[in-house]
Amino acid sequence: MWARWLLVYLASIAITVAEELYERKETSDNDILDRSHSLSDLVNMDKLPSEWKTGGDLVLEQGRLRFTPVASSQGSIWHNSDYQIKDSFTVEWTFRSVDFIGKSEGGLSFWIVNGKSVGDNSLFGGPQRYDGLQILVDSNGPVGSTVRGILNDGTKKFTETDIYDQTFGYCLLAYQDTAIPTTVRLSYDRKNNNLLKLQIDNRVCFQTREIQFPSNAKMRLGITAKNDKNKESFEILKMHTHNGLTKEVSLPNVNPMEQPRLVTKIINKETGKEDVVETDFMKMKGLANKVDNYELYKKLDKIEGKILANDISIINEKLEKIIKTQNDHSKKLDHLLSTLDVMVSSMGKEGEVNTEAFKDFFGMNDKLEKLLQDQAKIREETKLSMQSGGHGVTVDEIVKRLFIWMLPLILIVLVMAYYTFRIRQDIVKVKLL
Repeated sequence: MWARWLLVYLASIAITVAEELYERKETSDNDILDRSHSLSDLVNMDKLPSEWKTGGDLVLEQGRLRFTPVASSQGSIWHNSDYQIKDSFTVEWTFRSVDFIGKSEGGLSFWIVNGKSVGDNSLFGGPQRYDGLQILVDSNGPVGSTVRGILNDGTKKFTETDIYDQTFGYCLLAYQDTAIPTTVRLSYDRKNNNLLKLQIDNRVCFQTREIQFPSNAKMRLGITAKNDKNKESFEILKMHTHNGLTKEVSLPNVNPMEQPRLVTKIINKETGKEDVVETDFMKMKGLANKVDNYELYKKLDKIEGKILANDISIINEKLEKIIKTQNDHSKKLDHLLSTLDVMVSSMGKEGEVNTEAFKDFFGMNDKLEKLLQDQAKIREETKLSMQSGGHGVTVDEIVKRLFIWMLPLILIVLVMAYYTFRIRQDIVKVKLL
């Protein structure tokens, strides 16, 4: 009977352990991969899946999608069905640009927009009026090659010349004419206060909490590209869509992408000397009325970025140093207060010396004075004895005895004089305080 109960007990323990291990099991990226909205294995494909619709000059060639195979061409690929956004998602695109480097009116766009926006191909091979998000990679902007985030609610019609004024975040990226592919990762986390983050090769390009996708929104995923009168070839090597956040999304913002820097040339009218200073968009738009406020805004923005990325080790280290310094100062202050208490306790009323605290010292002083008097009496008796012609102790013996007696006496006097001086100094300092 007891054996049966033992087996039941062991079985219950095994079930509990299995449940705990299952709960602790980490979800891998493959578990949340949406294969229908992904292009994972282009190398082994002869043709694209039926879920995707292509347009323009796009071709599947040697395991990659070539959107602009020749000069003055454009191509596009859109998913036929909507992608439903829940609490979080991650989309990764791996691309490259070859056969051209320099400023060009062409560009590559990644789209997450309402399905009704699909159809037009006037904006880098995509729609000019759309409701959603566009990630644009191009080299025709005012600061050169960049990756940009542009938002539209469907009411505005963007063109390839004014789209740069609609950017809410961007960073520099040297992507042209390189055989090394670039991975763009876009992630959104509703539970983390609607954090939208764009990473380039595991480095943060920009992030914001000001954009919120509607709950259970149905969006269409697509990629479009066009080139100028050149042979720049935009190629997609892989696309992954995840119904959640991948492990790389949580990487800290240790190495952010390079951000554009705007400079202003200042010429001194008196000397004619030219100087170039960095200008921020806040100063350009008049958002900083005072230099102090402007610097404060910049520091707060930097701290916010570190907190969002869980990268506050530097701030924590400085805080620990401040706390340690404060503790050291507290110990020194306590020691000073205890010393003052001892000194004050040794004082009488109105700054007079408390004789009780120094009674031992005064007693030693009385004994020293009596010793000096006895020595004087002996000296007088010896002198009288020698004057009367009596035979007694010789002068040399008297001097030797006196020297032996006086040597410790001199040392005692010196020590007492030193401590008397120190006590007087302490009393003077207390009175000054």
